[in-house]
Amino acid sequence: MNVKQSSFRYTPQIPSELLQKEAELYDYQTDHEQKFFEDHIQRSCDVFAKALPAQTNTALLIGPGHCRDIPLETLSSCSHITLLDIDPTCLHALEQIDSVDGEVTFWQEDFTIRSGTLIEKIYALKSLPRLEKIMQIIQILQEACNTELEDPFPEAQYDFIAATVVLSQVNRLLQDALQQVFPLEAKAEIIHSGSQIEQKALQRMTMTLKQLALVQQKFLLAFMRSRLTPKGTLFLSMTPLLTERKVDPDTLQPMKQIKYPLIDLPKIDTYIEELFTETGARHTWHWKATKATAEMNWIERIFTVQTRVLGPKD
Repeated sequence: MNVKQSSFRYTPQIPSELLQKEAELYDYQTDHEQKFFEDHIQRSCDVFAKALPAQTNTALLIGPGHCRDIPLETLSSCSHITLLDIDPTCLHALEQIDSVDGEVTFWQEDFTIRSGTLIEKIYALKSLPRLEKIMQIIQILQEACNTELEDPFPEAQYDFIAATVVLSQVNRLLQDALQQVFPLEAKAEIIHSGSQIEQKALQRMTMTLKQLALVQQKFLLAFMRSRLTPKGTLFLSMTPLLTERKVDPDTLQPMKQIKYPLIDLPKIDTYIEELFTETGARHTWHWKATKATAEMNWIERIFTVQTRVLGPKD
């Protein structure tokens, strides 16, 4: 296997402490939580394998992480595989597959393109008073929503592109940075005892962050469309909904539940239909990420998973 690597050559650098936090989270999930979603991983691998065309020569994997939900051995016929992720673990996972012996390019980069720049601006606000900090964050996020970015990566097209759960992750690093500058405790204090101006500003910051997520999701979809060959295949998986369900500790029967949309699915579906055509089966299932235990306050977290197989629209 011939491997070429670059690290934040094309996108702004992500702070090392956030990269370390992401790596530790991946490791924790692998060591302690994977037993809760083995069925989900197996199903993800099955639908991935069915989506991959038999004669795939070039492949791009966006945000593959630890490659738990990607059956890497199915890519053994590829002459060139490109990996795009902030975590080099995906490269280490691919190097363990003996049947994969083509060329591999690893871009350790931020697939949202803009997170490093935004995080640097947000970190500069740490010492500001609370309300001023919120207003400055809103301005930074709003400017990002109104700024069009160009694809910075070397020109290439691929027979197959896989983006597993990345649409749900576009703001993840940004949210981690925001929590360092504006901790959850500070948000809770505003919600419960802050002034009306602070509460409205906090609501606006939350809505602007959601708006930015949609902007970044559309950018990523357009990027993938531009990188597909005319007859190429995009395998797209998403977690559009998180359900938190409170259960009775004695009977383990559901008591109440709250649903949190992670993706504005109607808007994303509309945008997908503008760029792609459906070329394979769509699958939906539910993944119980954590079980209801005393340690979890008898709350179980369930993700709705959707996978789609798409081709470029003319």
